[in-house]
Amino acid sequence: MPTAAMVGGSLCHGAAIAARLEHDGYAVLPLQAGDARVLPADGAVALLVINTPVVRTGLRFADIGDADFDAAVQEQLFDTVATMQAVLPRMGAGARIVLVGARGHLGAWGGAHHMAASAAVVALVRSLALELAPQGIRVNMVAADFVERDTPGTPASAAIARAVSYLGDADTGVSGETLLMDGNTGLRMSESRKPRTGPRDATADAAQSRGL
Repeated sequence: MPTAAMVGGSLCHGAAIAARLEHDGYAVLPLQAGDARVLPADGAVALLVINTPVVRTGLRFADIGDADFDAAVQEQLFDTVATMQAVLPRMGAGARIVLVGARGHLGAWGGAHHMAASAAVVALVRSLALELAPQGIRVNMVAADFVERDTPGTPASAAIARAVSYLGDADTGVSGETLLMDGNTGLRMSESRKPRTGPRDATADAAQSRGL
């Protein structure tokens, strides 16, 4: 049974992703960011999934402090880098890395610190895909919509889990790509005019979609 190491299993989308990977035949091992001590020997990790959903704060740029920027970059970028550096020595040819983050690289109203960190992760994925290609290791990302704080899952979690399953499949010849799974939210013109800081409203979402 192949091993899938996973960070962020307790966060939004995590349960759905873990269940899907188990359905696909993986033994899913939960990890803390940057800590690979629980993993088996070298070359035994077939898939690494790092799930880092982003809670959108809606902070205006003028209100973003150093601590806000530091926290966003630490959580979205530095923890991801530390985890990959810890796990890569235990991955062999044909292994896959799938990051689950947010669509922040597209930009959005408010929370520029999260958007900048998300863009850095997209660049990291493309760079690592090039660097690890000679080793036969593929790296991809699923860019989901922003989430509400302490939400275990959303209606989109099952679809995101299927996307992780696809990118994590040994026969999927894709690397260096960011798969956008945000329910077309990034296409709405209202995204540039109005921040969303509270719970989703299905009626409002539908009205915004018609206003493209």
